[in-house]
Amino acid sequence: MKIMIEPETPVRSNPQPTTVRTKLTEFEDEIDGYYDIMVEFKDMDSGEILEALSAFTARASQIRANLIRQDNRSVQAFRTKQLDPFIDECERQFKVWSRYISVRQFEWESTRGQR
Repeated sequence: MKIMIEPETPVRSNPQPTTVRTKLTEFEDEIDGYYDIMVEFKDMDSGEILEALSAFTARASQIRANLIRQDNRSVQAFRTKQLDPFIDECERQFKVWSRYISVRQFEWESTRGQR
């Protein structure tokens, strides 16, 4: 399963201004999609998992950098209650899967010389 993470491209032809709540809902949906992919990590190649986590954290950091610039209570609540915990979970998943890869590599190297 190849994961492609693309930053949102601005829609210039939209005559309606995007509200803060609409944008936060879009970010929530995006993060929920990343969590859905994390649930499927068990069925993915370890290299794909690390690539996905890298893309997730890069995108989340991009969103976070833009949100920090906003002086809005709902934006800051989203950042601290949803985005920051998501970034923490990505870091935890990276540690888990890195350790998994290390153990698999150790097992392979241990059995390689035993014939």
